[in-house]
Amino acid sequence: MLHFIIFSYNRAAQLDLLLKTLYEHNTITCNISVIYNSSNSFYEKGYEILKKKYSKPFFLKEGESKHNILNVPFNYFNIYHYLKYSYLRKSKTNFKSLLENIIKNCNNKFVVFLTDDAIFYNKITLNPAVLNLLETKVNQYSFSFRLGYKFGSAPTKNNNRKDIFTWNFYSNNGTNKDWHYPFSLDGHVYEKNYLKDILRKVFYCNPNSLEQFMVKYIRKRNLYKYGICNENPVYINIPINMVQAIHSNKSLKIEPNFLNKHYLNDYEILYALPDNISYSKVYPKNMYLVNYKTNHKIPVL
Repeated sequence: MLHFIIFSYNRAAQLDLLLKTLYEHNTITCNISVIYNSSNSFYEKGYEILKKKYSKPFFLKEGESKHNILNVPFNYFNIYHYLKYSYLRKSKTNFKSLLENIIKNCNNKFVVFLTDDAIFYNKITLNPAVLNLLETKVNQYSFSFRLGYKFGSAPTKNNNRKDIFTWNFYSNNGTNKDWHYPFSLDGHVYEKNYLKDILRKVFYCNPNSLEQFMVKYIRKRNLYKYGICNENPVYINIPINMVQAIHSNKSLKIEPNFLNKHYLNDYEILYALPDNISYSKVYPKNMYLVNYKTNHKIPVL
């Protein structure tokens, strides 16, 4: 049914926690692929631990490849980004082809993207009515595990059903920008084949440029107009650090090298979440690194 595609860079310890919570809360038939990269052998060792620990995810490491704009449709949209953003011209990664080949070859009808600095904290379910909308109106609907109508910033719903809620991404309804963002890598579900065709047309080289340019492309064409979510979200972002320099998002600045050093020595991350979660980004009440062999705890927050 679902193919989870997870993006990770230098954060094996955080990816471990995401996978653990995904297995704990999932009730849906699924496959899992991880597209990852590491800047050196120190971080690569963390992913080697993960590969031995989890048998189900299919791990694919990015490799060097000439990132050629001639491999995408020639249009103003792609040329403009290529000329404006120098990192696109310097990139030597096969991220785009890896991602699109996963989607092309997967047997699932739906794809959901995840990032390694997030967790699942509630039961993962999908209503048949949601699946029907995603499958029959492929260019109009997406479903969010990350958003929920318990959030105070939610816009007015478009339907009268009690079990699912829909809203218009392009209206001015709702106070939080998440409700106006028609494409996301944080727990949004899309019909596979239509998404594959859009991805092929957009020039990108990493998860950040993927989301940024896909949002622009989709908004310009008024695609994925409607979002769907349940009353209660199941997926939240835990911004404890950053591993990219394109956007300066707020984080707790707990460095990946600190976490990886302890991960290589049998420590895992343990969070205590706030009692009331009212936003899709959550800062934990406290955080420990716990040695799963000795139960030794190191307080981090």
